[in-house]
Amino acid sequence: MPEPPAGAAATPQPTTAVTTAPVVDPLFGSFWPDVPGSHRQVVLAAVGVAVLAGAVLPYRNAGLGSFLVITAAGLSVAWAAKYRRDPFTIACFVLAGLCALPVLLLDAE
Repeated sequence: MPEPPAGAAATPQPTTAVTTAPVVDPLFGSFWPDVPGSHRQVVLAAVGVAVLAGAVLPYRNAGLGSFLVITAAGLSVAWAAKYRRDPFTIACFVLAGLCALPVLLLDAE
């Protein structure tokens, strides 16, 4: 291809967008649909739990700090749940809370 003259503007070449086929969507797409513009608050809650864990857990024994992080994670999941008033979901939250209690109660050292 011949070189354009020094003073002439180069014409832009057309670009094509490359799209890839989803790999996991045929298997799990109906269980976990990707909704555009979905809940940013859920991601911020997860970041908040991670920051809490990073501030509370390092260089400490398990006990109150672990209980606080587990409880914060469970509350963020409860807040983000779609069917949070369903009796099954409430029963799961209560059982998860009971499973988190031994971390706090058995920390006798």
